Amino acid sequence: MHVHYFLLIGFSWLSSCDAAIDPRVQLALTLNSSTKGISTIPDGRIFMVHGSSPQITEYNTSTGIQTIYPYTKLEYDASSPNSSDIKSTYVSLNAQRIGPDGNLWLIDTGGSPASMPWGPKIIVINITTNSVDRIYHMGNVTKTGSLLDDIRFGRPGSNRAYLTDAGIGALITLDLATGQAVRLLEGHESVEASFPASFQGTLNRNMDGTVASAPAADDLEVTPDADYLLYQAASGNLWRIATKYLDQSLYNSSLATLLGDLTEDWAFTSSTGGTAIDADGTSYYSNFDRTSIDAVWANGTRFQYVQDDRLVFVDAMWVSTDQKLWMPMTMETSNGTYAVYTMDIGVGPSPIDHA
Repeated sequence: MHVHYFLLIGFSWLSSCDAAIDPRVQLALTLNSSTKGISTIPDGRIFMVHGSSPQITEYNTSTGIQTIYPYTKLEYDASSPNSSDIKSTYVSLNAQRIGPDGNLWLIDTGGSPASMPWGPKIIVINITTNSVDRIYHMGNVTKTGSLLDDIRFGRPGSNRAYLTDAGIGALITLDLATGQAVRLLEGHESVEASFPASFQGTLNRNMDGTVASAPAADDLEVTPDADYLLYQAASGNLWRIATKYLDQSLYNSSLATLLGDLTEDWAFTSSTGGTAIDADGTSYYSNFDRTSIDAVWANGTRFQYVQDDRLVFVDAMWVSTDQKLWMPMTMETSNGTYAVYTMDIGVGPSPIDHA
């Protein structure tokens, strides 16, 4: 989800003596700032996205030190717009991930409201040279109220990627070769929050006490066979659609108008902050109501995978090649730090998800 939208009243961090703790959930990292998402690569490098500057860091596992990545000038300086080009710098990052090409993909919302047309963009970083490889400008498929949320990749060789707009609900299909993109399903129930989000059974409320609306199309995953895109709003209910229809809609406007009839209400899921998918096609969802990680098998069956009271506000998860599920927590612990947990799941990442 990568959007911190819950108002907590009277919430305190549970001590170890009164918390339900599952020993399979292990503390992997202790951070001084919260992270909304994490990526790892087999050689041990770790990348994170944060809600404040520095927005992207690399974590050194030997020293425990986080450093801005790849360099300071890539972050837009609003105080000096004349010396900071919004076309080539990021304004407000919402997500990061290593792609199947081994590059680091950064999703820039462009601010709130989005600075149009150059704010919303995708910045691709070559992590070998630590330099910008390409920038996809998304102003033609986003709006001022958009919140470009996250990205996943299509069938190998298809040059397709899919994104969600959590501000004004929609899916986006992107041709990675040409940069052409199309906005899809806007106004359909599958990309809108049909009910408010909640935390531990309590509805999320605004500062004035009114019930808050949840972000729209948010989390997404592509099945390992690349046949389906799974997606949902932040408040839950998982939908799916065949990727072939999304791919064809890039150049077939008639088909694009019919996509609503081709969606499937796939599984009941709760308010969640982040997801991941493994090589077997099992997708994982953080459950804000139960401080748990739920899973949905490839056949649509949902079940509770692990419950641990430390798993408060788990954001974008990650399945690493050493068969661990990484769970970054955006809630501050009692000692003022932020935790990233891992759990052995016995299966690696989807082969098309990341390098």
